[in-house]
Amino acid sequence: MSAALRYSELADLAQKFSVSSHLYEDTFLKAMSGALTSTAFAHGLTQQLKLESGLLQATSGVLEKIRFAGGLSPDIQSLAGANSILTQLAKDIALPQSPLAGAIAAQSLFHERIKELIPGGLTATAIAKMDLSRSLSFSLAAQGVLAGMDSLAVGRLAGIDDAFRQATVVGMTHLSRSYEALIEAVRSEQLPVVHIPLAIRYPPIEYYREIAVVGSITADQGGRSTADVPVEEVGEGLPCADDLLVQFNKPLGALLDGARRSADGDNPDRVRHVATSLRELITQVLHGLAPDEQIRGWTADPAMFHKNRPTRRARLLYVVRDLDSDQLADFVERDVNAALSFVDFLSAGTHVADSRLTTTQIKSVVARAESLLVFLLQLGNSRS
Repeated sequence: MSAALRYSELADLAQKFSVSSHLYEDTFLKAMSGALTSTAFAHGLTQQLKLESGLLQATSGVLEKIRFAGGLSPDIQSLAGANSILTQLAKDIALPQSPLAGAIAAQSLFHERIKELIPGGLTATAIAKMDLSRSLSFSLAAQGVLAGMDSLAVGRLAGIDDAFRQATVVGMTHLSRSYEALIEAVRSEQLPVVHIPLAIRYPPIEYYREIAVVGSITADQGGRSTADVPVEEVGEGLPCADDLLVQFNKPLGALLDGARRSADGDNPDRVRHVATSLRELITQVLHGLAPDEQIRGWTADPAMFHKNRPTRRARLLYVVRDLDSDQLADFVERDVNAALSFVDFLSAGTHVADSRLTTTQIKSVVARAESLLVFLLQLGNSRS
């Protein structure tokens, strides 16, 4: 099997896991609305679990062929390792109980609403599989996009300069290694159980969004583009940035709306308008989650301040201070740095030819920022 065919299979598997995640979600929603009896609910979940076992087996086979084919870049090696772990985690969730399944289901709205309808073991397993299906969809899609960029110059479709290209490549490498380490921490139970749902649900989306942004300005014209991996709608079951911003600081929603409107507009300066709005939005959220005075009460370390103001790193460390996980804290820092590096370069207006960025590429940047906002706000909510 050629490398191109193997990565085409990954894209197909990503889509199938997206569909599987939706099927689980639809079953839960029907049960919650009273449209399914407990018997029909149990039967539906059991059938879906059986179907997915075959899908997981197929995924393991493709990933093994890729990993042992040789010639992989370090980034793809890291991501292939993370995907193999996620696949094995999904396969290892067994009836009637699993520590991983229980941890995920314990923090699920679905489980809380339907726990009286069906035995907890089956429900917990299905919820865990739904989350892992969503994660695998994004993570496998990221591997396919990353592989498509492997022999290409980053940014070839946008005309970015060498400084931007180098920073982007370095950022991807750091994020890839951090992502693999985080997923390994889940597998090896280094991550506190209470934080497993957070680590399973959001980092795969964050990683995919970063790769999708870079891929959108890099992929060639021969079909290897992010548009070929249709997993965008898989995030429907997760909180949206708009709702979380309303709860956090309602006026900030106008900044996100402004970025979306600019992305859809025809203003020749729209790239900088989008980037400026996103940069301000992320900054306001970080400052709201980690105010100056609270950081000063938390640490007096001079390295955490610049010109008497907390550094970005200080704010991030403050947000994750109670997570008790070096791997999760490292991923959060790498993730934010990668996202803001891209936005900052676009804001500067000197590293990329604005006219060469398409609406699709600009919207990819907005989607990247939205997922980061959801992740940060959910990190903040995990402490409340």
